[in-house]
Amino acid sequence: TELLVEAAGELRPLFERFRPSHFEAETVLAFELFRREQVSMVVAEVGLGGRLDATNVVEPSVTAITNVGLDHGQYLGRTLAEVAWEKAGILKQGVPAVLGETRPRIRALFQKWARERHVPLQMVERRLRGAQVSRRGTEVKVLTDSFGPLHVSTPLLGAHQARNMAVAVRGLDLLPSVLRPSRQSVVEGVRGVRVPGRMEVAEAKGGGWLLDVAHNPAGARALARTLAALDFPRPRVLVAGILADKDGAGILRPLLRAVDEAILTSPPGAPPHRRWDPDSVAGTLSGSKPLEVRRDLREALQVSRSRAGGGGTVVVSGSFHTVGAARSWLGLRDA
Repeated sequence: TELLVEAAGELRPLFERFRPSHFEAETVLAFELFRREQVSMVVAEVGLGGRLDATNVVEPSVTAITNVGLDHGQYLGRTLAEVAWEKAGILKQGVPAVLGETRPRIRALFQKWARERHVPLQMVERRLRGAQVSRRGTEVKVLTDSFGPLHVSTPLLGAHQARNMAVAVRGLDLLPSVLRPSRQSVVEGVRGVRVPGRMEVAEAKGGGWLLDVAHNPAGARALARTLAALDFPRPRVLVAGILADKDGAGILRPLLRAVDEAILTSPPGAPPHRRWDPDSVAGTLSGSKPLEVRRDLREALQVSRSRAGGGGTVVVSGSFHTVGAARSWLGLRDA
């Protein structure tokens, strides 16, 4: 904390002079702390898009892109092709890159960008074998150059997590040898992954829960597929709290097909300008499944638990605000 305060104080005159955005300032501060601490390796996740993101000043050893979804349309574009172009901006000449995208049309856009800029682009699907998903987690075999055939497993749920694992493992595989971890470290690292609120299964308050921060249509479809593939017990009751700048109807449609009824609520702690109108969204979806609005999240959770009973499943989704507050109410720990 002292180092952070000290660095922020020294950088403040620059921030006041150039007036960066909040995220830009955070990124500068993070990179400065890495420099001072002589960090040997950093995994830098893009904040928004890629091409114009503050993190894109780095000169990476490898880059990775999982897939493309419609999100932050006001900044990244309204089509998958436009979003893909923004994401492709992180690919650098001569720097190996891993791509998890499977849709031929979108994949072709990345391949074109890579050819024009001399980027050695690797398609992860060619390295992925035998993915298996259960309620205990996901496992897959990844064919690597440095580690050989690698069987990896994670407690994270969903077929999409098998591809995400393969992207991560293949990215490590392509690192320079001086930075590449050992085979054992890769296997243990993937096995030890914990992401609270991402396809998180829990037993609490008298029944089963599945919590996932699916906050765009692609995430909602992945959650719906996981619910169906793993046959979570019925009745399934959805509690969804979504932010106003998200595609509420687009998120709810695939989820409603996977549950028996739904309760729409207000994400606690959401800033005023991002508070959605669940009544309005419910009106556009009426008739598809039993649907009601309970603006108080705690009440929505209590009612959903009662409706699902001890043998059913309550699914909580829609935003980090919603899932985070639900985890607190359920008494779930991050570790």
